[in-house]
Amino acid sequence: MCREAMKVMGDRNGTGNSVSNRFTFYIPLGWKIGSYTFHFNQGPVNPEFIANVPKGDFEVVSAFEIEFNDVIAYDSEIHTVPRPIYISNWAKHQIANTYVALKSGRVVGYGVLRPSDVGYKMQPLYADDPKIAKALFCRLASHIPAGQVVNFTHPVGNEQANAFVVGNKLTSLLSMTRVYTKWNIPVDIKRVYSLSTTEYGII
Repeated sequence: MCREAMKVMGDRNGTGNSVSNRFTFYIPLGWKIGSYTFHFNQGPVNPEFIANVPKGDFEVVSAFEIEFNDVIAYDSEIHTVPRPIYISNWAKHQIANTYVALKSGRVVGYGVLRPSDVGYKMQPLYADDPKIAKALFCRLASHIPAGQVVNFTHPVGNEQANAFVVGNKLTSLLSMTRVYTKWNIPVDIKRVYSLSTTEYGII
């Protein structure tokens, strides 16, 4: 099936994700391993961690209080591939809690929390700096009922995201690495705290 998919790609770039023990499958097919690695983490939120909410020259508001196109533009800037329909459906769904960080009216971060099969997904979580990221994390985590867990998929190259995992004693359940067929798509990992999708795409 993978070979047939690569025929469809032709000269276009394909991107996807691979667990570490499957690299030997992808490499002979022409896939390259040279992008970032992320961990799927799960566990209860540490009440002490979210009790210390950072403050600064920004405010955290509900996404429903602002023009959502600004959120889409911010997401596109970081994700690099515009995905307005997906983000609108994911972040504006009636079961979603979505918050945006604003600085002088400009979007500088946002995050989404939604119920999952097990616990709650905090995906994505993007922010311009660690203080903003933690403020969003705390606000989102406040919606997780007692006894439930958070699912948090973070790039290990973001040291502050690693600190969130350690601070909440989350357990890493799965490690995956981005793979591609033609060229890597650079992403500003320092602004990515949690991914929303582990997708397969053709560009």
